[in-house]
Amino acid sequence: MSLEASAIALTTAVVKAAAKLWLGDRPVAADATAKVFDLLEKQVGGLNDRRKLRLLFTNLESRVADRLLPFIDVEFRALPENERAAAVDAARETFDRAALTDDDLFATDLDAAFLFRYLLRTVPGVPSLLSADATELYRRVLRECCAYLVQVTSTLPRFQPGALVEVLRRETEILETVRNVLAALPERRHPDDFAADFRRQVVTALDRMALFGAGLTDATRLYPLSVAYLSLNVTSAEDVAAGDRIEHVLPRSARILLRGEAGSGKTTLLQWLAVQCASRQLHGVDGWAELEPFLVRLRRFGRSPLPAPEHFLDEVGRHIADEMPAGWVQQRLRRGRGVLLVDGLDELPDERRREVRE
Repeated sequence: MSLEASAIALTTAVVKAAAKLWLGDRPVAADATAKVFDLLEKQVGGLNDRRKLRLLFTNLESRVADRLLPFIDVEFRALPENERAAAVDAARETFDRAALTDDDLFATDLDAAFLFRYLLRTVPGVPSLLSADATELYRRVLRECCAYLVQVTSTLPRFQPGALVEVLRRETEILETVRNVLAALPERRHPDDFAADFRRQVVTALDRMALFGAGLTDATRLYPLSVAYLSLNVTSAEDVAAGDRIEHVLPRSARILLRGEAGSGKTTLLQWLAVQCASRQLHGVDGWAELEPFLVRLRRFGRSPLPAPEHFLDEVGRHIADEMPAGWVQQRLRRGRGVLLVDGLDELPDERRREVRE
């Protein structure tokens, strides 16, 4: 099998695993041989809808392939093609053999690092016949595909009775959204690129917003924040008559205090800024193009000590925190390479606000 054919077979395995997690049927997800697409087809009526469903998942595979093929093309190019194909086949076999049983795999905050470790732990021995370089390529490809799986799973509307009708109705929109979120996924530049792994965690965890309103079902309420959010105009205390887009205001000061009534969008704005930083979308904002965003939600510390820098990852990056190089957050802050986004000052008692300010 050629390298390209192996990669395309891998995308099928990734989307199949994503469908199992999306379906939320634990016995099906635990059965590595389960034909999940056949099960989904039984939930729609009519031959045409079944055809549309098969086409939808074929197109999802194509979106994943659009991101995976360029990645494989540049990784370990000096390795013979047969060894590269063997590494990709091993990644496909890992997804095919996986029994997806852990509760955390079905959580709304599923992340790629947790899935990667889970697969290595529960499907051992797959790369045993590979060379050392091919084994390293296998690990890189597997970790990359875990990120794709998480994005596909979290972008599909929440599964529930009748969800497939909604999915088929919104097929074009869903496919375009998947393409966008995969394209915005930060690239890993080397095996130990912890910064890229952290930025991916930020995007996965925070690039979601809840929509509420007439006509919206539970299946449609979660939507990528980077797609749905419109930049705000803000005014300063010195010149309340003048408004400017928030990303144009950011470079003007090293410290910004954002005020607003409850429900006015402060949390959503901070979340959007974190995603924009992590996905490197603030290219035109002086000084913000290479920052690492650290979001700290103060509501978690109502009765506990405020977090030291080494604990800034405990919420968004909890599954990769133990991989963090010693002093990584402190180094970013000292070099001016980090932005601290503090949310929820009004949720702390008055007596603790001086502590937060200091």
